[in-house]
Amino acid sequence: MGWRAGIAMAVLGMTCVLFAQTAPPRRALKKPPAKTASPAAPLDADRWPIASLDVEGSTHFKTPAILQASGLKAGQVAGKPEFDAAREKLLATGFFETVGYSYEPARGKPGYAAKFQVQDIAPLYPVQIVGLTGDTAGMLKALGENDPLYGGALPPSQQALDRAARTLAAYLARMNRPESIIAKVAPVENGFAIQLRPRSVPNVAGAKFIGNKAISTLQLQNAMNSVAVGTPFTIPDYQALLDNQIRALYQNAGYPRVRFGAITTEAASPATGLIVTTVVDDGPVYKLGKVSVLGQLSGLGPALETALAIKLGDVANYQELDAALLRMMTVLLRKGYVRAKGEVRKTLQDGTKTVDVKFAFTRGPLYHFESLSIMGLDLDGEAAVRKMWGEAKGDPFNPEYPAYFAKQVKESGMFENMADTKVETVLNDQALTADVTLHFKGAGEKLKRLGEPPPTHPVGSSIGFAAESPAAAAHRER
Repeated sequence: MGWRAGIAMAVLGMTCVLFAQTAPPRRALKKPPAKTASPAAPLDADRWPIASLDVEGSTHFKTPAILQASGLKAGQVAGKPEFDAAREKLLATGFFETVGYSYEPARGKPGYAAKFQVQDIAPLYPVQIVGLTGDTAGMLKALGENDPLYGGALPPSQQALDRAARTLAAYLARMNRPESIIAKVAPVENGFAIQLRPRSVPNVAGAKFIGNKAISTLQLQNAMNSVAVGTPFTIPDYQALLDNQIRALYQNAGYPRVRFGAITTEAASPATGLIVTTVVDDGPVYKLGKVSVLGQLSGLGPALETALAIKLGDVANYQELDAALLRMMTVLLRKGYVRAKGEVRKTLQDGTKTVDVKFAFTRGPLYHFESLSIMGLDLDGEAAVRKMWGEAKGDPFNPEYPAYFAKQVKESGMFENMADTKVETVLNDQALTADVTLHFKGAGEKLKRLGEPPPTHPVGSSIGFAAESPAAAAHRER
């Protein structure tokens, strides 16, 4: 019997696909005649040389890397036990959701044509070394020395995490730095990362600062302790907290060039954990330099200038700059530009110790008030409310006005047992209009009083923009 017939009999009843069991042959197969025998002769009737080996289904990994991880090679004598073992090896990597295989008689040469079918685990996350000093590049390189599938990123599977932790621990042991390592998925600035860190990480018990002059140590400690105490201590994590908590304090005090130097630790007593000390360099104070407003803002200059309310030469307080942006955005919204966007662009001029500021706006289209619907009132009540309403069809739409108006109606005492009014605003982005619906709840059947409705425009129009509350100015600024 020839080699092709022998293989056909060996896989009788199937071409082995995925995880199917191979049915035992009904009779033993004869070996191929000696004159046509392959140099890699089969060990038994079900095992033949692998003539070709391929992979399909992977989007992240190259075929040679997957085959190397499987342990099978072309030319190797194999049968179902070997393919099962290779499948288990690939699953054990933690890189694949599913692994299957198929094999059939090869064409034109003795042996099997075999193929793996795989589905990758996605997504892959970058790997970070956290809480370990020394040769970080060497640690990351070690992760790929015995893992052909590793390319700087790992899937969030437990198998992959555990293997990476074991590999790094073995590397550290070879470097005479024995350490128990744990791998975890952790949130980072741009998404998630696989972080490898010591299994036993002490917590932060308190923060200290030295070198600071512009801001008191007590203020810095209160700001840092509120977020750091009780968290596992690692240098990158602590530096991130310094940037989020302490840098903002300095920026709001006019010190945008603050620098954080050496970070040292000492055991806390009597509490458990670490006292973390940070060296601070305040840097010089910066003042406001050039201030400009960018965007198509024709006709809005005076209102925006009033809302800006900052002075050249003042200390560059980032928090006040953000507040100025919010005030100017409020002007645009009340003028009907409900899709407006804005941002603050800051440029540090180290030579003059100033901060040049640009407030950049995208005004967007102008929306107009279209209609008012009133729900939950009888005809008399609806008529009285409409008489109070101050927006006319076609007016630039102030998105703050409906809520302000509803509050005025409730505070007027016109209705008995009146609950809060639900305000619903629907913007039509095609027609650039706004439709408002007021849903009155708990209003009585009759008006409590039917005299002249109270004014809906706030009294005291001479109050300056910066001192005026948003509710009080809701209608006046339209």
